[in-house]
Amino acid sequence: DAEGRPSARELASHGTALQRDAVGGAWVLLLFGVSATLFADAAPSVDFLAAQPPGAQLARAAIGLLCAAIAWSALLVDLLLCPCPAVADGKYRAIRTGSGHYVYLTVQSLTIITTHLSLSALANAATDKLTAPLLPAALARACLTVHAACHVHAEYVASLSLVLALLYYPAAILLPNWEEEEVVPWRRRGVHIFKRLNFYSHGAAIPGSLLDLLILKDRHLLAQLAPPYRALLAVGICYGILYPISVHVGYNWHAMHARTLARERRARAEATGSDGVAPCKSHPPHEWPYGFMTELTDLGKPPAALHSWGVRPPFSTGWVLLSAIGTAAQLFVLSAVRRLHVGA
Repeated sequence: DAEGRPSARELASHGTALQRDAVGGAWVLLLFGVSATLFADAAPSVDFLAAQPPGAQLARAAIGLLCAAIAWSALLVDLLLCPCPAVADGKYRAIRTGSGHYVYLTVQSLTIITTHLSLSALANAATDKLTAPLLPAALARACLTVHAACHVHAEYVASLSLVLALLYYPAAILLPNWEEEEVVPWRRRGVHIFKRLNFYSHGAAIPGSLLDLLILKDRHLLAQLAPPYRALLAVGICYGILYPISVHVGYNWHAMHARTLARERRARAEATGSDGVAPCKSHPPHEWPYGFMTELTDLGKPPAALHSWGVRPPFSTGWVLLSAIGTAAQLFVLSAVRRLHVGA
C-alpha cells in the first residue's frame, strides 16, 4: 500500500517462493555432499588433527560460527527483510518460477557461502580431541570428510563472495538508472532502507569467507587439499555459462507454456463460435530476474524460428557479453584469491 506494506497477494507469492527456496537449499547440500564424497581426501585432515592440542578446533569452531552467523544474516536480509516485490514489479513474476528466489545469483551465492561456513564450523567442533571421542564412529568419519571438503571448497567460496560484490557495487554506484529503477519505487512506498539492506546483503559475507580461508584454514593443509587451479577455472567457466542458460530455460519454459495455453483458448473460442475468450487454465506471465536482461536479449538478437514458439535463444550478443563478463570476473577473483592465500 501507500505506506509500503505488501498486499496479501504479494505476501502469498513471496511465501510460495520461500517454500521453493527450501528445495534450492537442499540441492546445495546435496552438491556439497557429492563433492565431499568424490574429491575430499580425509587422510591429510587426520594427520593435521592429530597434531592439534585439545580445544584448538573448538576455538576455530567458535570463530567460524560467528562468520557463518554474519553470512546467514546477509541471506536472511535478502530473503526476509528486503520488501516483497510489488505486483507491478517484474521481480514479482520472476520469483513465481519453480526456482523461487534461487533465480537470483545473490541468493545462490549466499546459500553456497552460508552452507560452507556452517559446515566448516560444525566440522571443526566435531573433530576436536575433546568432542570427537563422544561421537559414533560413522559420524566421526563423516565429520573428517566434511573437514577435508571445507578445505577443498574454501578458495571458491571466498572468491564467490568477492565476485558477488564485484558485480553488484559498481552497477549500484555507477549506473545512472539504478537508483531510479531499484530504490526510488520503494522509497515512494515508504521503504527508505531498501538501499542499505541491499548494500549489506551483497557485502556482509566477504569478511567471514576471507577469515575462514586465511585464518581458520591451515595453510599447509590447504596446500594439500586445495584443488588444482585449472579445476577452479573450470568450475568458474561452467558457472559463468550455466547461470545464463538456466535463466533462459526458466523463462522459455514459462513462455512456451503460456503460448500453448493461449492457443488452447483460441481453439476453444473457435470451437464454440464465440468471439470471447473461452474458459481455460491461466498461466502467470514471466519476467527476467534482472531488468537489464530484456535489453541484453534484444542486443544482437539472432533470427530464429524459435521465437514463434516463445523461445529466446541464449546466444544473443548481449547474453554472450554478460556470460563473458561474469566468467572473467570469476577467473580474475579466483586468481587473486589463490595468490592471496598462498602468500598469506
